[in-house]
Amino acid sequence: MYLHTHTHKTHKTRFKLADCHDPNCLASSEKREKLSNFTAYNNRFHMPSVESGSAALNMHYSFNYGNAHFITLDTETGYEGAAEQTRYVLPCGGFADQLSWLEADLIKANAERAERPWIFAIGHHPMYQGNTINVEFQAAMENLFYKYGVDVYFSGHVHSYERDLPVYQGKPEPDYINPTATTHVMIGGAGNDEMKDIQRRKQLAAQMEALRASSDPAPHDGAGGSTWVQGSDDGPWTAFTDKDNYVGIGKITIIDDSSLKLEYIRTVSGQVADSITLTRDHSQFPLKM
Repeated sequence: MYLHTHTHKTHKTRFKLADCHDPNCLASSEKREKLSNFTAYNNRFHMPSVESGSAALNMHYSFNYGNAHFITLDTETGYEGAAEQTRYVLPCGGFADQLSWLEADLIKANAERAERPWIFAIGHHPMYQGNTINVEFQAAMENLFYKYGVDVYFSGHVHSYERDLPVYQGKPEPDYINPTATTHVMIGGAGNDEMKDIQRRKQLAAQMEALRASSDPAPHDGAGGSTWVQGSDDGPWTAFTDKDNYVGIGKITIIDDSSLKLEYIRTVSGQVADSITLTRDHSQFPLKM
């Protein structure tokens, strides 16, 4: 199975699913009402929300595939201080309580772990990235990930690849041999159009870093109620990053009920640039806290 996640783009202009930004849209009460707060997304797509006990339209849901349980999370508005919660002109959020749904879903997934031992969570924003922690996201969900044994959390947002050690409350474990904490993997370089000339753009990194230091954070960093701004240095949990920022995808191969292989593949060359094997004794979950 493959997983990739990235920011949605048109060919030239960024658009967001949360709100309408065009002045013609903002000037029209009818268009504002119809296009705000993920309305287009929730009306154009059908995700298995109702089927997984969620009352939040498409915003969070789960499904089973083979011997794995997948949980898709709303990291934009689904917890206090989320990135899009107060960023836009019009209100965002107000969907059914994601955290109570998440715990109920994890309880059910653990009850069925003999049949489906692997639990994967997926969201747009990373919890750990570089030397930074998204503290609002961490406060909302990390304890649930840990207690109920989420094996891997996959994210994007930052358009590069990073694999972290299993980590909980900022403390990494030494390896991937039966860890108690969740492994975080950021696969954000899956082909976004801003990466077309990324090797040339690398040369501008120092200038951009200087600009960032002398001004407010970019709109997609530390937006809304979130205090998180992406970091450029490695953290103590960082195991591997694609420092050259190649376009790439992730591939998961489930070997058996207690081991899987994760590979990061640079798509232009087909080179496997990173590979690990994660083993877990799933009988240890849920942990008592």
